[in-house]
Formats: sequence, C-alpha cells, structure tokens
Amino acid sequence: MYSAVLLLGLIAVDVTDDPLVVEDHVDIIELNYCLDHRGNLAFRQLIFFEWSAYHRRFQIRDAVVVMSDDMLPQKNVATGKYCTRWLDSGMLREVQSASFRVSKTTMDPEVPERKYLPIHLRKKLTKIHGSNLERSASETPIQIRTATRIKPIPLIKE
Repeated sequence: MYSAVLLLGLIAVDVTDDPLVVEDHVDIIELNYCLDHRGNLAFRQLIFFEWSAYHRRFQIRDAVVVMSDDMLPQKNVATGKYCTRWLDSGMLREVQSASFRVSKTTMDPEVPERKYLPIHLRKKLTKIHGSNLERSASETPIQIRTATRIKPIPLIKE
C-alpha cells in the first residue's frame, strides 16, 4: 500500500513539472529549401498554409526558419497527420497538418505572397510571450495541453 501511494505521489510531481504544449492545426506544412543563385542551400523554412474560401487559394499563415533537423515534420502513424515540434519561448510548440510538401526555390516564396495577404493581416500561429498566450478574438480558442511526457510519438520521417 505504501509503495502505491509513493508511486502516485511521484507521478503527480512528474506531471506538474512537464511543460505546456501549444498546438496549432494548419491545412499544409511545406518544407522549403531556399537556394542561393549558385544552387547552394541558403536556409530551410517551414511554411504553414491555410485554405481561404473567400480567396479560393491557400494562403500563408506563418513561417519559421528550421534551426535543427528535430523540427522537420514527421508523419504520425497513429493519426496519419504530419507533425512538427520545437521549443518556442520555453514551451513546446506542435503544429499538425493532414498535408505535407517539399519545395526548392531560388527565392523566399513567402515574400511574393505578401501582395495577396500582407504579414500584418495573416492569422499567425499562437503567439507565445513567456507564459502568456495570445490569440485574437476572431480566432479559434487556443489549444493548450499539459504534456505528460515529452518522448517521441510514433512517427515516420518522410
């Protein structure tokens, strides 16, 4: 009996120490390899797209530079969705999508998209400022959950 109570106490402590996971869902995650004029890799970025019924096209919601291979999207075999995770301002950010694509360009594809939807009008990923999470009133509620463990989920690299 004593060991069961002790075990439950350890589990409770472990859960409270876990970081929060901020989840966002997008329609497409694109891994873009931006090449210089010689064909050498300048940078890699993840571009997150969302369908606009009004404009009848996919529009960029947000983009982030890939800082490590750990950020590369992987397919979750349990859900069939693509998932990318990284630490962002001390919190674990997770972005999921049913679709994933890879592109190679000689210019940043995000720049010409600004004529369709300027950066200040984009529905960005959930903003993280320390432990404060912000979302505009018109956006869907923030999806936050406490991570009970930060071990990799069953993923397949594409």
